[in-house]
Order: sequence, then structure tokens, then C-alpha cells
Amino acid sequence: MMQHGHYFKIILDDLIAGGAIIFVDQHKVHNVGRIYLDPGVHNQGYGTRAMRAIEQQFPDSRHWWLDTPAWSVRNHHFYKKCGYTQTKVADGQFIFEKTL
Repeated sequence: MMQHGHYFKIILDDLIAGGAIIFVDQHKVHNVGRIYLDPGVHNQGYGTRAMRAIEQQFPDSRHWWLDTPAWSVRNHHFYKKCGYTQTKVADGQFIFEKTL
């Protein structure tokens, strides 16, 4: 995965509190492969700020997508808060997309 994606670390108080991996296809469509935070810093706005900062790292991108398990209601809420819309359900995964 490291050879095919862009890795980011989320640092709070000089400690790694999370990270993300972003994949980009030949049409500049961006896939949020993973974004995660230490549970100790959940619900403090860091995930939303991290998502915004990551998207700003790719100013040419107009389309983003990600998948998350159908049962992960907490993730669904987070992605909707970040401006993503659920567009499909496939193999127990919800697909979310965002056009900038």
C-alpha cells in the first residue's frame, strides 16, 4: 500500500494520534483508503480538521470517494459531516462520494 498511496500522520502535542492513506487514480479521483484517530481524541474535531487538511493537499482533485462497513454508523455520521454523500451499497460496504 505504501508504494501506491500518499500517507499522512496526524500529530497532536508532538505525538502521532492517527493517520490516513489516500489513493489517486489516473483521472485524479481520490480514494480515502483509511483515516483513523486514537480513540482518546475522538469527538474533539480533529478528524474533521484532518480530513479538510488532507483534501487541501490535492487542490486539483474534484472527486473523492471512500467505503466503510454498512454497520459502522459512527463512520457514516463522520463522513456526512465532512460533506460526503452515500451513493451505493456493495458487499456490505457503503460507498460515499464528494464532489468539490
